[in-house]
Amino acid sequence: MPTFSKNGDIELAVLINGEKTNQFPKKEDGYTIEKIECDHGASAIWDAENWNITISQLNTSKTTCMLSFQSKFSKFLIDLSESDPSIEKMSHEETTQTGNNANSDYRYVGKNPNNYVCFGSDLESCPEENLYRIIGVIPTQSSTNGQYENRVKLIKATNWNSQYYWHNDGNVNVYVNNNYWENSTLKNTLNTQFWDSLGNYQKGISPAKWYLGALPQGSYTTHTPNQFYKAERGNKVGTNHLIAYNANIGLMYPSDYGYSIGSNYQNNSIYEKRNEYESLSWLSKGSEWTITHVSDYDHAWYINKTYVNGANVYGVQTGVRPSFYLKEEIRYKNGEGTKENPYRIAIDE
Repeated sequence: MPTFSKNGDIELAVLINGEKTNQFPKKEDGYTIEKIECDHGASAIWDAENWNITISQLNTSKTTCMLSFQSKFSKFLIDLSESDPSIEKMSHEETTQTGNNANSDYRYVGKNPNNYVCFGSDLESCPEENLYRIIGVIPTQSSTNGQYENRVKLIKATNWNSQYYWHNDGNVNVYVNNNYWENSTLKNTLNTQFWDSLGNYQKGISPAKWYLGALPQGSYTTHTPNQFYKAERGNKVGTNHLIAYNANIGLMYPSDYGYSIGSNYQNNSIYEKRNEYESLSWLSKGSEWTITHVSDYDHAWYINKTYVNGANVYGVQTGVRPSFYLKEEIRYKNGEGTKENPYRIAIDE
């Protein structure tokens, strides 16, 4: 074991991603503690906030503790972006709600990138219902005015509970009664029924600030991904409605769809590039709702097969795919990101 430091009779040793090292990682380096093992019956607790260790039950001299650090899943993906062209870094100007934060994120683009994650199952072969896909590593607040963290955003690979839709058809299990997310039954259903279905994997998710700013539907044919992004994080909403909402589970934004074919199109009209979205976007799965409402009508934005349009939730029957942000400290375990061998992540007890 490599010796990192000695403090009297205590000796610390370090592994980073399974490799011995004499370098202790810094807090900002993108690692999280996997485990600590001490000999001679000693025990240790890692303080991730203050980035230090407390060792107790020292009964024997020359006690050694091994600290094993692993890459955060977000760091693993950011590092992977250097060699994987399907992960693009996209920089954004500050907006009304992001304040002085001109954030950059890392998004999966293209027709079929290797961005599958098995979430909610530990089976060797991941069940299809547990397959999710990575939208990207996106700086996210867990609370209003909170600190931005690099968190991995997932979306269900297929529609959830597809016998029901975000549509009022008289069925008692319908998801929605309102075009505004904060008032919709869909918000409640996803954060109760769907949330409860995740079991122990709930520990991998923490609440996120979901932006609810909007663009007008009247000019939907001209809206670009960048315009959607800025409006979502802006302050223009319907009268007496929220500009943001904190929850564990939401849906994708129109901008998530807009960015899915790459940064070369971020200033192009989504409608005018609908043929490119059909052929190039991994997020183009048919029709589904987004979390965002329309600013000039009592409508909500949805993906209309290949472009973004607005409609009344009472009148359009279409799918929903839950989306959420993993905790920043989630660790990468293994996997290649393919549908057959999806990424596996560590959900600590």
